[in-house]
Order: sequence, then C-alpha cells, then structure tokens
Amino acid sequence: MKTEYQKNNKIIRAATYVRVSSDEQVKGYSLTFQKEENIEAIKKDGAMPPEEKHIYIDDGYTGINGNRPALQMMIEAAKRKEFDVIYVWKIDRLFRNTKLVLNLVDDLATYGIGVKSALEPFCDSSNPIGRYMFTMMAAGAEMEHANINERTQHGKIRAMKEGKWLAPAPYGYLINEGTKKLEINRNEAKWVKKFFEWFIDERLTLYQLQQRVNSLNVPTKFDNTGRIKTKNGKYFWAKRTLGRLLSSELYIGVHTYRKYKNPSRVKNDLDLRPKEEWIEISIPTIVSKESFELAQKQLRLNKENSPRRTFRFYMFAKKLRCGVCGGRMHAYYVAPKIRKDGTRKEDYKFYGGSWLTRTSTNQRCDNCVNYNESQLEVSVWDGIVELLSHPETMIKKCEKYRRRNSKSSDYRLFLEELDKKEVYLKNKEEKLLNTYLEGDLSKELYKKKLSELEQEKTEVSGEIRRINQFILSDEERLKRIASAKALYKKLSKRLLGATYEEKCKVIGALIENITLNGNDAEVEINLPVKALIPQFTAQLDRPLVSVGIKENSLWGKGRL
Repeated sequence: MKTEYQKNNKIIRAATYVRVSSDEQVKGYSLTFQKEENIEAIKKDGAMPPEEKHIYIDDGYTGINGNRPALQMMIEAAKRKEFDVIYVWKIDRLFRNTKLVLNLVDDLATYGIGVKSALEPFCDSSNPIGRYMFTMMAAGAEMEHANINERTQHGKIRAMKEGKWLAPAPYGYLINEGTKKLEINRNEAKWVKKFFEWFIDERLTLYQLQQRVNSLNVPTKFDNTGRIKTKNGKYFWAKRTLGRLLSSELYIGVHTYRKYKNPSRVKNDLDLRPKEEWIEISIPTIVSKESFELAQKQLRLNKENSPRRTFRFYMFAKKLRCGVCGGRMHAYYVAPKIRKDGTRKEDYKFYGGSWLTRTSTNQRCDNCVNYNESQLEVSVWDGIVELLSHPETMIKKCEKYRRRNSKSSDYRLFLEELDKKEVYLKNKEEKLLNTYLEGDLSKELYKKKLSELEQEKTEVSGEIRRINQFILSDEERLKRIASAKALYKKLSKRLLGATYEEKCKVIGALIENITLNGNDAEVEINLPVKALIPQFTAQLDRPLVSVGIKENSLWGKGRL
C-alpha cells in the first residue's frame, strides 16, 4: 500500500529531528530512543532512511528555545531541498508553542517539505486533516508546557519558603545535602572576609583588588570543584566576579527570592515585584552589615572617581558642594588667550553650581557663583598643612567653630531627632514604591518624587555625619592628634614645595567634602589611624588617576 509520500512512485528522501531537554532525558525520552522510533516510522512508510548528515540532534535544549544549532542546520538544509520530509518523534520535539510550530511547518511547506510525527501518525502536514491535527497537538504541547511550568514554579516557591537554596552555592558557602540550605564554607569564607577587608581598608579599585587576588593564587569556586578551566586558567578572578561578590547581600545574611520581575537584568526599583510576593530567607553571615555598607560606598566612589574619558584633572573635582542649595559644584576650564599686546593670558580652572534651588524651581541659587581654583587651593592647602603640623591648635579651632555654628547645644538630642527623620524618610520611600507598584503612580511622577526624597535623605545623612563630629571624646581627640603628627612626619617633605600633581594626590586622599557658602569653606577631612598610614602613603605613590576620596570605619574624621 502506497502512502501520501509515495505518489507517482517517487522516492521520498527523509530527514529526522530529535531533541531532549535535561529533565526529559531522565524521563526516558532519550536521543537514541527517539532516533530509532523515527527511523522505524520512515521505513514503515516506505521512505528512504536518512543519511547521517540528515539526522539532526539537539541535546539539552528546551522546546521554547528556537536558537538550537541542529534545528537551524535542518532549516538551512531544507532551503537547499536536500530532503522531502522531516520525521519527529512527537510534535512537541519541534516546539512547545503553537504559533512557532505552525510558522515552522508553513516555512518548510514553501520549500516543498512536509513534516510527520512517528508517535502521532495522524499529524501529517501534507493533507488538510493532518494539518488540523498538527494544530491540535501543538496546542496540547503548549498547554502541557504551561502546566509543567506552573507545577515547577509552585514547587520552587514552596522550597523557597522553607529556606532551601535553589542554585549552585555562592562563593563562601556550601549546600547541606540533607536540608538543602546554605552553610559557611570556612576555606572560602576566609577569603571573602579578606576581599572586603582589603577593598575597604586600603581603598582599592576593583582592578587593584583583582591583581592582588590573582597574584595570591586564591582558588575560585570553579577551581574548588576540581574541574579545569578552558579560558584564563586556574586561580583567575575576573573584575566583574569580584564586583558581584562585594555587592551581594548574601554575605550579611540577607537573600530575597522573587524580588525582581527579571532577575537576570540590571536590578532597579522599577523592575520590582509587589512586596507581598517577596520571599526572604535567612543565611549564615560572613561579613558585618557595616563592612558591607562601606564596600557599597567604596564601589560607588570608585565609579564616581573613575578616570575614564578624563582629559584634564582638577584639584577639587567632585568634592565641592553649595552650602545653600546642596548641589554639587562642577569643574570647568577657561582656555588661555592671547592679549592684544601679544602676551599670553593665563588659563583658569573654575567651579560652578547647577544654578537651581533645592525645590527644583527655575530660580537660580545666588550662592552657586564661580569659584577660582587657584584661590581655593591657597586656603585649603594652607589649612591642611596647618592641621598636620599643629594638630592640637587646629582641633581646638575646629571645636570652637562647631560650638559657634551648631544648630543645637544638645548634640545628642539633635542627633536623635535626625535619626527619627531618617527612619521617616526611609518609610516614606517604601510607601512611595508600593504606591508605584500598585499602579497608582505613573513612572515619571515616581521618578520625580523619588529624586526629591533622595536629595532630602542626602541632606539628613550629611547632617548626621556632621553632628557625629561634634561629639568628640578626649580619647578620640588624642587619637586624631597622634594620627596628624604621624602623618606629618611621613609627608613633611611632600607638603613643602609640593607640585600641583602632589597637591591633587594629598587633597584627593585626605579631603572628603568641601561645603562653600559665600567666602566661607567648611572642609571635611579624613585622618587615617596610625596603623593605616603606610597604606595611605603608598596610595600617594600611585598614578594621579587612581587617587580618590574614600572613607571607612578605621578612619577618623575632623572638620576645618
């Protein structure tokens, strides 16, 4: 008996396509089994068994992924009309999506090529009834895929709520085979602590941290599995890997499942799920919350101070703020000009503000005038030299200034009020986010209100930092005096007759922020403790582009 594919005694050339995903292999849908079933159906229909090159196999690919190497090779061969019909074990081997299956069958039909199922012989694209059954079976495969996903998702959510870890163990942890929960891997955890310690205390960039870690042959997670890397070799850490490690909340014992709609994308508040869908689990802590926050600040400052696309250096770049509107002062350059008499006019570097008030109106801030760098340089540099050479006198002057300009005589009471306001602003930000996620706020309005909140939070955190400086114990005062003296002893030769580049390095490393208000300048200075002075002086020996403003818990702060 002749089949549809044997009309007019024409020899029908067959090809076969087989596919399994990783979980289907376990269920018994093996590649060999599918291939044998397909070839058996080809012989039964009287078609020519496929050549080896026309047996297309995709191992480990899901039915919703159209970017499969063997499938694409088969489509290219179909365009060249190297066969007449394609056999699959089941329709869902092509796709688990009705639209994609029918589109593929239509495309193949334009090349004169049919599709047939070995297990579902009624699915035959060469006749109307077969095409109807094709549609039905493809829709069934899509529904089955949706049901599998739903059951899998429910199982994952249940495991999440039980605190189980559903991915490979991150660096510093291992998975308990019994509970499926994370436990600390002591051999790796000691390195995690070191990474945070070096990054914060020595104020390294990610590149500098990478160079140190790779020079010490610290084993990666991949190395600890005993497998061999095909790229970069053993003990190689990428900058991006270290950056992800330093920014992961896992190491402070916090992990939230289902927080973002698309976890693989860059994380931002606009991609958050509603908070009731979040699933928080507890994880053993490796680093303290304080160290983690300092590492985040270090990452942010590294990004801000990156020398990328920098053509000209400024002594006070990214350090100046307006004391009225709170905006950052931006640096700009006035090129030298030739006077009428032929002499060359000196070039200038200036700093100017954003010209907007804190309420973001069109009114200009009168305090955001142009400040000449050379004038700032004389005042600030002389202040630094005076502080380091005569710390006792300068610290007394600082305390006198604080008492005269403080908003409250009771520093601790004022600090409590600011702490309460900080909590209030945090809750307000959370309510704003929930309002946006519920759809009661547009994206543009949310961004505007969030920006206003961020500015207010910055002002409050800055005021808290200022007040903490007012509360200075005798012990802290003596430590700062000792640090200043030790630092002056190391830098005395550099300070006297320093070049512009040397001044940039010292100011970049010592000064965190300068607030300008008319003719007054309030300078916030970081003084390293004696234990960190060797690292500090080593930082000044680096190229100018790598010097930035940093802060950590081992550094004391003073104000001029």
